[in-house]
Amino acid sequence: SLPYSHFLGYKKGEDGLPEIVPEEAEIVRFIYRSYMNGQTSYAIAKILTERHIPTPAGKENWRQSTIESILTNEKYKGSALLQKKFTTDFLTKKTKINEGEVPQYYIEESHEPIISPEDFEEVQAEAAVRCFLQNWSAATADTFSVQRSGTQPVNTAV
Repeated sequence: SLPYSHFLGYKKGEDGLPEIVPEEAEIVRFIYRSYMNGQTSYAIAKILTERHIPTPAGKENWRQSTIESILTNEKYKGSALLQKKFTTDFLTKKTKINEGEVPQYYIEESHEPIISPEDFEEVQAEAAVRCFLQNWSAATADTFSVQRSGTQPVNTAV
């Protein structure tokens, strides 16, 4: 089940399934669009904070990690990965991140998406390219940029 109180874009529907909250879904779409238009997670967080848009937890200041979490969460494309965490002790309700100890199940089209699966995958590819470029030396990486239409770095040095 989703932590609906801290999950931007969805609320629990009458049938128990995620239901889109239109105003919040627009924020999610803005985050994805901004990222694909070249903004960093940090820059997007700064913009949302400056616009006084509350975070999923209702706070004033957005963090880069919150943006990254939204950009990588498969639920925004309508899918669900079950058993990301599991309970290790039912008495204390202690949970642990699943690192292969119990099976995980991936369900596509489990609910209405906010982001198309194609746009979601495009963002994942863009993030992989950015990560690759970040790991290059600073001097080399500064001479490259990524075009939206592809994942190949393009030399933009003059």
